[in-house]
Amino acid sequence: MDNSSPPSRDSFQDRQESRVAVSSLTMPFLGSRDSDHQAFQYVLDDTSPHGARIVLPNWVVARERLHKDEVINLHVPFRLGKETFDQGRVAWTRWDESQQAQICGMHLCATTLVFYPLFINLDGSRPELDLQNFSVEDGLLAWVLKDTYLLKKGVSIYLEHLIPYFSRVGDYPRKDFQQLKDVFLEDVRAKVQTHKARLRELVMQARDMNLGDDEAAEYLDMEEIRQLTDSELSTDVLGATFTSPLATQQLAAVKTLEKRLYTNYNALAMIYLRSLKAD
Repeated sequence: MDNSSPPSRDSFQDRQESRVAVSSLTMPFLGSRDSDHQAFQYVLDDTSPHGARIVLPNWVVARERLHKDEVINLHVPFRLGKETFDQGRVAWTRWDESQQAQICGMHLCATTLVFYPLFINLDGSRPELDLQNFSVEDGLLAWVLKDTYLLKKGVSIYLEHLIPYFSRVGDYPRKDFQQLKDVFLEDVRAKVQTHKARLRELVMQARDMNLGDDEAAEYLDMEEIRQLTDSELSTDVLGATFTSPLATQQLAAVKTLEKRLYTNYNALAMIYLRSLKAD
C-alpha cells in the first residue's frame, strides 16, 4: 500500500468552494442494497432534513427495483448539522410512467464517516453539493483516483488468498472445484486484475498531466469509472458455493472494500459535475 497521505484537514480551514444546487445533479450515482450488496444506479431528485427522494430510471445500465423498508446504502454523504448520513430506509415507492422510472422516498437512518471533504449539505434553505473548505490546488481528483486504485488492489489481494483457500475448505469435490475455478474464479481474478491495472494507468496519467479538479469532466469517462469500480464478485454465487464461516468472513471483507469503491465513484461523479459547472 502507498504510504503517502492525503492533504491534512488543517489545509481545509478558512477556504470555501462555491456550492452546486442538488437540483442540477443529473448524473446517476451508485447505491447498493444493504442485504445482498447489489449495486444500482440512481439519480438524486430531492432532499430534505433526514430524507431524500431518488429516481431509478430505466435508461441506466445498472438497473434495480427497490421495495418498501429495504435498507439502502446511498454512498453519498449527507451532512445535517454535525451529523453525516449515507444510508436510508425505503419509506415509499411508486412508478412514474412519464419518466419510465421508479421513484423512492428514503428516510436517512445511519450516520457515517466522511472520507473526503465533500458532501450534500442539508443545512440552509436548499440542499447543495459542498466541497468543504477544499481548494482546487489541493488535488481532490488525484487523491480519490489513487485511493480507488488502492481499494481495487485490496480486492485483488483478498481474491489471491480466497481462491486457494476455497480449494482447501470448499464443499466441492476436487474435480468439480477445479472446473469451477477454471470457468468462474479465474475469470473473476482476471477481471479484477484488468480493472486494477486500468485504474493504476488513470492515476499515473492524472499525475503526469498534473490534472486539476476543474479538469475532471475533460479527463474522466464516468461510465468507464463505473465499470472499473463495480463488483466482479457475485455474493449470491460464492455464498451458495462456499458456506464455511471463514469464507463468509472473507467475502464480507471484500464487500466492505467494494462499498468504499462505490463511495469513491460517487465522489468522482461529484467532482466531475462540479467541474462542468466551473466551465
